[in-house]
Amino acid sequence: MPNATAPIERSSWKLWRIAACFVAGVAVAGAGAAGGVLLGATYGGRYAPQFEFAGVRGYEATGLIGELAGLVVAGLLSFYPVRRLTRAWIQPG
Repeated sequence: MPNATAPIERSSWKLWRIAACFVAGVAVAGAGAAGGVLLGATYGGRYAPQFEFAGVRGYEATGLIGELAGLVVAGLLSFYPVRRLTRAWIQPG
């Protein structure tokens, strides 16, 4: 039975850090996509009802653009903060 207080091996620490970065990044990117949908659909419903993109019109089209933009922007902006946070609370033994 392994010792529960034994230090984490270097290779497993890297794996956990990568997994934590991935999960946190996906969560932040998903939140950005949700926010982008809401902002894009609100804008399209009020100010761009005739806008067409990817075969849809109005709030659906601008909501799709907002989702894509929110996903990319939030994913890129969250990379370094998530990496620094995981470095701070997941340290090798």
